[in-house]
Amino acid sequence: MPFQWIDLGLPREVLQKPRHLNLKVHFRLCQCCRLPNLVSDDQTGQPQNSKVAPYVGFGFASFLLGDVNNASEGTPLNLYGRRKGLSLYASDSFKVNRKLTLTMSLTWNQSYHWHEKYGNWANFSNTLISPSLGIPGTIQYATGPSDSFEGSLYSGAFAPSLGIAYQITPKIVARGSYSMFYTSIASNYWFGVPYGYAPQVRGKDEILKTGSMAPAFNWDGGYPGVYVPGSKDPNFLAWGPVTVSPNSLTPGRINQWNVGAEIEVARNTRLALYYLGNRGTHLPDGELQNDGPTPGQKAGYLNMLKNGTEWNWIWDNASAQAAGVTLPYNGFSNYAFMADSSFPQVAETWGPIYYVGSPLGKSQFDSFAAEVTRRVAPGLSLDMSYGFEHQASDIDPYYGNFAESWQTCDYYCVQDLTDRSFSNNYVKPYNTQIGKGFIQYDLPFGKGKRFLSSANKRLDAAVGGWRLGLIVYYSTGVPLTVDSNNYYPGWPTVVYSNVASGANFSSKFNQGGFNPIFNNKPQAPNQYFSGSDFNNPSYGALGNSGPWVPGLYGFGYADEDLGI
Repeated sequence: MPFQWIDLGLPREVLQKPRHLNLKVHFRLCQCCRLPNLVSDDQTGQPQNSKVAPYVGFGFASFLLGDVNNASEGTPLNLYGRRKGLSLYASDSFKVNRKLTLTMSLTWNQSYHWHEKYGNWANFSNTLISPSLGIPGTIQYATGPSDSFEGSLYSGAFAPSLGIAYQITPKIVARGSYSMFYTSIASNYWFGVPYGYAPQVRGKDEILKTGSMAPAFNWDGGYPGVYVPGSKDPNFLAWGPVTVSPNSLTPGRINQWNVGAEIEVARNTRLALYYLGNRGTHLPDGELQNDGPTPGQKAGYLNMLKNGTEWNWIWDNASAQAAGVTLPYNGFSNYAFMADSSFPQVAETWGPIYYVGSPLGKSQFDSFAAEVTRRVAPGLSLDMSYGFEHQASDIDPYYGNFAESWQTCDYYCVQDLTDRSFSNNYVKPYNTQIGKGFIQYDLPFGKGKRFLSSANKRLDAAVGGWRLGLIVYYSTGVPLTVDSNNYYPGWPTVVYSNVASGANFSSKFNQGGFNPIFNNKPQAPNQYFSGSDFNNPSYGALGNSGPWVPGLYGFGYADEDLGI
């Protein structure tokens, strides 16, 4: 899949004033093709005769004869996605007086709609009514290259920033700043449109096997398949439909601020103290989009689990009522839990909805940092810092918008997508402490140094200019996730465990007594915490441990590197 970015900007020599105009055009081209030919034992055997079938027939012999059991040709999937963007930037810095300096800037970004060059794009709409089922949820197709499913343009992405530096005394300088940032509108669509979702161009070209076990064709005569193009069928529904958020052009917003001071505490020693904080809203993460039970269905769904009727087969109002659910539409015939879903017709495919561009995430971060920089002696200096961080978020920090909806939750998951508030989902802030720095020493060898100061050029080249350095990094562990073993069919994400009353999260791990024979087993001394601190919720209930467990932290990290 080739990707091409084109950036058009004003020549540098034209930009006499601190303004910058940047026009970006992005397009990509994708094409996939395959031609598998499948052979079978059937064409050289007698599968209908059970007495001889185990002893005759060989797929490789069928291959040598050119007798093909079935075949298909991968049809081209040529998709050309394009987007334009415009950015304006202005900045200025001026000295108010000899003690006060201000720096200001303003950025404006505009991302325009994603289009497919020929209008080959589709979208599972969760608001349009299905013409065949009479409930929300149907496929809509682009009618031409000007169509897009991304909703309205967002033109309010103005991002100001302000920085202040003030000299309080000759030895103390205070600094502070505020900045607003917007996340870029991501285009990680895998193909020319999100997930290549364009059923209208996914045609078929296949030769099916015959019922008589005769060869479908012999390849000496060529492949006789005929391409059958796709169609714009609003009732077509296969595993994994794609829904583009109507708010996908709303960028994530981060407000960030910091304040601090640099202090000369002694000759050759500087102390810096800083506080940094930010808050993120409208952060894109399709994993937060709910395709399980709706808020109105949640209580009934959990009650159905408690009654054990989730696997009841329902086909009419009476069978649905007996299972404790409502028949979603006439003609529905499937398991009861599928009826208690945002989109029962998708639940029947056993697949998720791949949500794209959902600006639902939020985050918060606060950090205090102290840094000491000191020149201890000629040739010896150090820089050490300590940070205390406090953070919380409901987005997946590893995947976020890149995942859209993988339902893997590699780091943590929000349990209840019907209510994504921090408090109800136990997305509690956690703390991390980090200490890092370096020590640097210029070795005293070579011309002008303490030893071998009169060395000739060759000797100086060999022994002079060497530097010894030590880099260290230490941090506390991150909080651990302990999910339950409960599986609720139709529930789109994890089920938290329950924290036992009186749980003690102090580490039980004995490093000196570690025994690799007990790897992946709970025997002491390998046990990090007691398994009795957690238990599974009763079936049909939700847990309270949260996406990570407050007070339960993993191993810290220590790294020390010495180099010369």
